[in-house]
Amino acid sequence: MADKLPPRTPLPQGFSQTPDHDGTRRNQPCGAGAKTPVMYQPLGPEWLDAVAALEKLCFSTPWSGEQYRALHERGVCLLFGALREKNLLGYVALSRLDGDDTMEIFNIAVSPIERGKGIAGRLLRLCLLAARKAGGARVLLEVRESNVPAIALYRRAGFTLQGRRKRYYTRPVEDALLYRCDLKRVSE
Repeated sequence: MADKLPPRTPLPQGFSQTPDHDGTRRNQPCGAGAKTPVMYQPLGPEWLDAVAALEKLCFSTPWSGEQYRALHERGVCLLFGALREKNLLGYVALSRLDGDDTMEIFNIAVSPIERGKGIAGRLLRLCLLAARKAGGARVLLEVRESNVPAIALYRRAGFTLQGRRKRYYTRPVEDALLYRCDLKRVSE
């Protein structure tokens, strides 16, 4: 993770800080009954505490704000968020592996009350486009084998199963499935 990423990676083509924008021009709130639109944007250090709070809400072994802060200070982690007004609904964390054109998604999370509205899919697409723009050729991730909704999302996005890490996760103990997406397959 020593290779630095650009300090302020602009949003990829087809994304802007416009409401609910996933590559097609739609300016409507995300999800049924949403009062204000969802904005997708890079997250700076001022968002790290909110990211850590969402981690605690979504994961049994969450990363801390200090862990994200250390990655951010080293310039090796990009964070993108989905926001409604000033509330973080979801985020994705991306990093480049040492001396390689391989990127890794550390975590992608959406608040439980915001799930099923397409937020994770938009964050994932934004992340893949940003990885390609930053010179990445492929993106890796690992996911709990029981996380069926996430696995379906990754497969729809073009990820393919590459392997398994036995008993990788704790609370509960569970295997991790290793997925890979070749970025040349990701269209603008």
